Amino acid sequence: MIEELEVARQVVARKVAEYLKNRRPGGMTLEVDPQRIRKQGSEWQVVVHPSEEPSKLLEYYEALADVEMALDEREHLNVWLVTGDPEHSRAADAGPQAVPAP
Repeated sequence: MIEELEVARQVVARKVAEYLKNRRPGGMTLEVDPQRIRKQGSEWQVVVHPSEEPSKLLEYYEALADVEMALDEREHLNVWLVTGDPEHSRAADAGPQAVPAP
């Protein structure tokens, strides 16, 4: 059961990433956080990190809504895209930071 859920989570991550690939609201890119995908009932909650703080919020949220609808219509996936912190993806790429001594 846990293995099946993990496989399903990977499929959802891949499909969401595929649909986000060509979306550039305000010129930014959108990235799936594969560690933060959860299934709740029949719905998948997927955290998406923008490459920067969205300056055009309406355009940003419309892009997320368009992807949710496309996934539902074409893939029969009930997905809720949750916005994540743009700093998260940069901090994860940088790895642990050393704290200066006092």
